[in-house]
Order: sequence, then C-alpha cells, then structure tokens
Amino acid sequence: MGTASKTESFHKFIHARIETLRPRLLDLSRRNPLISASLSLRSNSLIRVVDELPEVLAYRLRNRQAMRFFPLPPLEGDPKDEQSEQFQEALSNARRTDEVYLNALEKLDPKDDQHIAGTLQAERDLKDRVRASLGMAPRQKRAELSLPQHAINNGISPYYDLPLPKSEILRNILF
Repeated sequence: MGTASKTESFHKFIHARIETLRPRLLDLSRRNPLISASLSLRSNSLIRVVDELPEVLAYRLRNRQAMRFFPLPPLEGDPKDEQSEQFQEALSNARRTDEVYLNALEKLDPKDDQHIAGTLQAERDLKDRVRASLGMAPRQKRAELSLPQHAINNGISPYYDLPLPKSEILRNILF
C-alpha cells in the first residue's frame, strides 16, 4: 500500500468519522437556547427590541452602527399625553382656580408626615379633572395597566408582528 493510498484512506476515515459525529455536535433539541428562546415577560436573558424593522436592526448590527435603546417610562409616571402644551397650560390655570384642589391643599398640615403624599394626591386628582375637562381618555391606574398597554400609551408597538416596511423608507435607511 503506497503513501498516497494511505493518505486517501485516512482522509476517508476522517471524513466518515466527522459525518458520524456531526449530529451530536448540533443540538436541535429544546435545550439549545438559540433554537428554543423563551420570550416571556419575565425573561431577563434577552433584550426585546420592539417597534423597529428587523432588516434595519440587522443592517445596523452588521455594520456596527451606533444605536440607542430607551426603556418605557415608569408606570408611576405621568402619561405621555399629559406632556402636551395644551394640557400643561390647562393644568397651570387649574392650579390657580380649581376650588377642590385649593381646598385640599389648605387642609394639609405642613408639619404632618403625610403632607407630601397628600400634596401629590391632590395634584394627581387635579390632573385627572383637567383630563376630563379637555375630553381626554381617563388615565389608567397602575393596577389595571398591562405592560403592552403601557407601551401603546407611550407610542410604542409591543407586538411581535411588525407591519411590512415601505420600500422607499427602507431603501433610504439601508442605502
């Protein structure tokens, strides 16, 4: 047996051995986290990017372009629609003229431990009355507000199914 035939048979043996080991190297079971990703709300091992086109995100990652990610504002914060100029102007006027608000502030004792909490509650009640006077939808309380609804209220789509991109917009971003 010559050296060439030994080398050829050795290569065949290695190739056959690799082919027998290949199924063991690739884990196609549910244990593989790349295949079976848990996308639950409680999962903290993944970052869920919403309200972004996958093609644009992939392009930016491939080309190492800088990106900024913003979390949702806290549930306790004021709704985004209360940041409008119209609302802020109406709120400013109501702070000076709303009898219920002014009476609530007068009843609070500045030396009392509950003074700050009472002031914040009177302010929140005033904002709710201003919302009603402007014809805005009632503010959802934290207990009744789901995370997807909170995202929608802040102008972010929480859904996995994204709309198809408009070709000219995508073309401008990618090229």
